[in-house]
Amino acid sequence: MPQPPREVPSPEPSWNPGSAFGPPTSWEQGVQMQSAPPANYSPIGPDHPSNPPPNIVATVFNPQYVAHMPPIPASNASQAGDVSWIDFLVPIEGREPYNQIVEYEDANFPPSINQFWPRLVDIHLSGYHFAGEVLAASQESLRLFFEAGGVPRVYEAVEAQAPFLPAMNLLNQLCANYFAYWQPTQPVLHFATWNFIDCPMALVSSMACVGSIITQDSEVLQQASYINEQCISEINRLTESLQYKDIEYIAALCIHQTYLIGSGHEQIHQHADRVRSYMIQGLQAQNLLGPNLFDPVDILPLSCLTADAVDTEWRAWVNQEQKLRVAWMVFEYDCSLSLLTGRPCAIALRHLPKVFPCEDALYNASNAYTWSELASRTSSLQGPEVSSIITLTINRLNLPHTASSWTKRLCAHVFERLLRGLLDPEQQINTIASAREINLHLMSSLSDIQMKLLWSISYLGKSASIYNQSPATLHTTGDADDYGMLSTFKLTHQSNHFSLCTRIMYAIRFITLAAISPPADSHHAEVPAMQQRLLLEFASVPYHARLYVYNAGQMFRTARESPLVTPVDYLRIFTAYLAILAFVKYGPSSRYDVPGVDPFHADVFPFFPTSSDRWLEYGGPATVGDCGVFYPGCSTELIMRDASRELCSPGGWKLKRRYYCVLARFNALEVRRS
Repeated sequence: MPQPPREVPSPEPSWNPGSAFGPPTSWEQGVQMQSAPPANYSPIGPDHPSNPPPNIVATVFNPQYVAHMPPIPASNASQAGDVSWIDFLVPIEGREPYNQIVEYEDANFPPSINQFWPRLVDIHLSGYHFAGEVLAASQESLRLFFEAGGVPRVYEAVEAQAPFLPAMNLLNQLCANYFAYWQPTQPVLHFATWNFIDCPMALVSSMACVGSIITQDSEVLQQASYINEQCISEINRLTESLQYKDIEYIAALCIHQTYLIGSGHEQIHQHADRVRSYMIQGLQAQNLLGPNLFDPVDILPLSCLTADAVDTEWRAWVNQEQKLRVAWMVFEYDCSLSLLTGRPCAIALRHLPKVFPCEDALYNASNAYTWSELASRTSSLQGPEVSSIITLTINRLNLPHTASSWTKRLCAHVFERLLRGLLDPEQQINTIASAREINLHLMSSLSDIQMKLLWSISYLGKSASIYNQSPATLHTTGDADDYGMLSTFKLTHQSNHFSLCTRIMYAIRFITLAAISPPADSHHAEVPAMQQRLLLEFASVPYHARLYVYNAGQMFRTARESPLVTPVDYLRIFTAYLAILAFVKYGPSSRYDVPGVDPFHADVFPFFPTSSDRWLEYGGPATVGDCGVFYPGCSTELIMRDASRELCSPGGWKLKRRYYCVLARFNALEVRRS
C-alpha cells in the first residue's frame, strides 16, 4: 500500500540530454531553465542562455534494497495497491477501456522482436534428428513421456519408442528455441555438453517453457501450457527430496520462475518470495552464495595431459563454472523480481560470488581440445573479480577482455541496485555500507553518487566493441548478441532517470496503482488529490515534465534498434509509455502548443543538443515514433494505438499485454485541470 511521501531535504540530480548516452561535463549543468523565452522562440531556433536549476525537495517513493532476506508474506497479504506491475487481485484482461482493433502487417513473429532470432540450433537426440520446425506433439505422447520421466532406455527396438517421439521432437525443438533465444541473453547452461536425453525432466520442461514464448503456433502453445503444469509437478516432487543439493534443479527452478513471471501467472505473488528464498538457501548450502563462499582453485590444464585427461579436466571445469553461473542467474532473477514487484532484493551484495562468469570464448568452446588451446593462452580460467570490475567501471578505466557482455550486465544490476537504494533515506546508510563491502567507496554527496552510478551504467554500454555500430552493420550472431546487451544497458541507463525525479514518479505510480485497484479500494478516494499534486509538480518544474518525454523517446529509439527480450525490458518500455501519457494528461501547457510549430522528435539521437535543450526549456509539440504529435491536453488515441501495437503484438511474454491494460486504466482516468 503506498505510503505518504517522505520529504528529504536534498536536491534531485539532473542531466543534460545533449550528452545522450554519456555523461555531461557537469551534472549541475544538466538542467537549463530560463524565466521567459524570447519573443521569436521556436523549438528549433537559435541558442539561448540558461540558468542553473533550482533546488528540488526529493520525495522517496519505495525502498528497493535491503541486506537481508525478506519474510515470506501470507498468500492474502498482497494487495493491488502494492508497488507491483505483475499481479492484480482484480482481473484486468479484456476490460480495457481502449478497444481499438490492431491489425498486424505480418502474421508471423513481429520483426522488431525477431530481428536476430530464432537462429538455427542443431540438437541431436541419441541418433535421431528431426526437422527444424516445431511439430505439435499429442498430449498423450507428452503424458507418456512425463510419466516415464524421460526416454525409457530399456527399450532396444526403435518401434517401442515411437509413442514418445512426438513429445521428444516438440521438447527438443523448444529447448533449441531456448538456446537460440534465451541463452545469448543469459548464458548459463553449457551447450557443448548439454544432452537432451541426460537432462533432468525439470530442467528440460523449464527450458521448453521459455522456448515456447517465441512461437505463435496455437497448438504448440496449448502443449506449452501442459508442459508448464508438468514442470510445476516435477519441481514440487523434487523439492521434497533434493535438499538443495542439485544445481540443475536450482537452474530449472530459476528458469521456470522467469517463465511464470513473464507469462503473467495469476498467483505469482503467492510463491515468488518462497521460491526465491528456496533457491538462495540451496546456493548457500553449496557455498555459492552467502558468507561462506566457495573459492574455486584456478588451475590451468597441463599441456602434457592425455586427451582423456584433458576431457576430464574440461568437464570438471564446466561443472564448476556452470554452478557459478547458476548463482549469478539467481542474483539476476532477484534483481528482476525486485523491479517487477517493488519488493526488496534478497541477496546482499557482500554475499555475491567473488568472481564474475569467465570470458565467452572459453565457456563456448565446443570440445575439450578447443578449450585446452584457449586455456593455454589465458592467464586464468576464472572470470574477473567483482571488486575489480566495479572499481574499473566507476573510475571509467578500460575493462579487461575477460569481462563478457553478461558480466557487464550483472555489474549494471549492482549499480542499479545501489542507485535505487540511495533513493530511500532509510536505506542510504546500509546501501553505502554494502557498496563498501564490494570495494566501492562512495564518499561524495548523495546527488554526485547517484549520477556517478548512473553514468557508470552508461560506461558499461560504451565499453562494448560494437558501441558505434548500427544493426545493419552486424555480421555475426555474436555481434547481434553484444548489440542486444548494449541496448539493455541503454534502457537501464535511460529508465533510471525516471526514478531520480521521485516526487513526480511517486504521484504517477500512486495514480496508476489506484487505477488498477478494486473500486472499493481506499486509494480511489485519494486519486483526485494525487492528480492535483501531479499537476502542481509538473507545473512547478516544466523542464522535468518534458524530460520525462525525452527519456521515453530515447528508450523507444533504443527499442527500435534491438529486440526486447526480458520481462524487465518490457517493464521499462511500459514505463516510457506511462511517462508520455502522464505528460499529455498532467503536463504543463506551453504557448508553443499550437498548430504550425514544428514538433520536437524526442526519439531521435540528439545530434544537435541545443534543439533538445530549447524544447525542454520552452516546450511545444513533440512526437515519438507512431504516437503522433502530442502536447499537454491533447488526445491520447494515437499513443494508445502505438502502445497496443507494441504491447499487444502476438508472441513474446504475455506480461506485456498486462502492461497495456494498466496503461488503458491509467488513460481512462478523468483529469480535472483547475
